[in-house]
Amino acid sequence: MSGCVAYNIQDEDRRARDSGDPVYVIPAPYSGADNQAEEFAKTLSMANGLRMISPQSGIDLPAEAVVVELKPDTLRCFSEPMLTVLTLGIIPDVNCGAYGYSFNLATADKAVEVDNRGEVTSVFGWAGVFMQLLPDWTGETGFAQYNANELEKAIRAALDESTE
Repeated sequence: MSGCVAYNIQDEDRRARDSGDPVYVIPAPYSGADNQAEEFAKTLSMANGLRMISPQSGIDLPAEAVVVELKPDTLRCFSEPMLTVLTLGIIPDVNCGAYGYSFNLATADKAVEVDNRGEVTSVFGWAGVFMQLLPDWTGETGFAQYNANELEKAIRAALDESTE
């Protein structure tokens, strides 16, 4: 069903960037009831310049590693696409696609709050299938990569801000 969704993302925002040196990220334990920690780990693995390290892995942690503590997220985009379902996708549901996370980022000497959450327009239904062919629209895979790129930008910006 994910092939029926298109997200409006500007082309220059979608491209992966050459990030330079990798940032080593240690996710703090998350006690939330949802699957946010799993999604965060998946997003981290998609980002070109981020490397996730588990403290239990037994390897020596780099001195420049940062600890990320996720904050619980609330549902930001809600839609009831009943009309789309009843018409088998002929009448599309135009909604938003939420991306990003809210978290605390801690280095050896400083802690920073980061909130890179945002929304893009999404279209669900047969229209979404055809809209993926347009230049500024993408499907689930492109949206997931966009989320990873935005997460990496937010972490690097917070690190640059904390070193100033």
